[in-house]
Parts: sequence; structure tokens; C-alpha cells
Amino acid sequence: KRVGTVNHVLFHPSEPKAVGLEVLPKSVGYVVGMPAKYTALEDVKITKSRVTLGEKGYPSERAVDKRFGFTWDETVIWRHMEVKTRSGRMRGLVQDAHFADDGTVEALSVTSCTTSDAAVGKRNVEGSKIVGFDGEDVIVEDDAATEDDFEGGLAANAGANVAVAKVTAEVAAHKTVAYTKATAKVAAESDT
Repeated sequence: KRVGTVNHVLFHPSEPKAVGLEVLPKSVGYVVGMPAKYTALEDVKITKSRVTLGEKGYPSERAVDKRFGFTWDETVIWRHMEVKTRSGRMRGLVQDAHFADDGTVEALSVTSCTTSDAAVGKRNVEGSKIVGFDGEDVIVEDDAATEDDFEGGLAANAGANVAVAKVTAEVAAHKTVAYTKATAKVAAESDT
């Protein structure tokens, strides 16, 4: 029986570990939305095509607190959260997290922006370099998500330096054309 859709993966309040899922129940008559429900990751079975709820279903807030030592309200949704190094350097935003059956985060895919991803690709962080959540950001080791950790984008085909130089040159050229047009327009409208 279909009961809803997985909306978010919930992570431990501090450790790099997925602990639960937020499920949006089916709406009543396709109109009235129902409040989200939460289930522990260890209580579900995940396959390529679906997530199957265990017999326990949705544990109560009290049962979760007793079992894990924290409530669902204290869990964290990592998607689109800022990724920083221990020393505070920004590395991008969490685009995706890959985790094992027990919830241990094995890798992060970190995005900077669409243009950057297209040019030099996304940064990948292996599980051993993920520290966890510090209350504001996802923290990784200082040597994680460096320029050597890019994957995909134009860089994969043409070499990182060539791709970066090409995109930088194109952006500079577009800016120059824009400034030239703006200057010409101002000059044409000017009395001097």
C-alpha cells in the first residue's frame, strides 16, 4: 500500500550519519495535504524502486528520543546546506549525500553554482573527510573538496586549466561588451 513520498533525509544533529526519513503522506482527495511523518532509517528497507516501511511504522517523538537521544526536531536536512572546512573556508552547498545501509555518510557531492558545475564540475568529498554538522554548516576536513576533487563539467574533457580559462575569458568578454554598450548608450544620451 502506498502511504506517501519521501521528502527529506534526516541527519544526526552532529555526526555524519543519516538517521531517518521525512514522509509526506498522500493527500486526501488530491487536495488536502497531510502533515509530514517521520521514520527511522533502520526501520525501512530501501531498494532501487521504493522505500518500504517496517512493521513499526512511524515511531512517536518520545520513542525516538528514548531510542536515539534526540528528537526529530533536532535532526538536520543537509540538502543545500553550506559546506565549510574546519578552518571556516566555504566549499559550496550539499547537492547530494551518499550513505550506507546503516546511515553512515560515505560521500558528499558539493555544488558551487550551475555555471561553476558546468565549467569545472562538482566537488566530491569522501566519507572519511566529513566531520559532521556544527549547528550551522556541514563541516569537512581542511584538505577536503579542494581543486583536485572536481569531477565532471568541461574540465573532464578539456583539462581543468583550459576549462577555467575558457569560462573566465567568456565572462570577461561578456562584461566588456555589456560595459561598452552601456557607455555608448550614456554617451549618446549625454549633451556633451
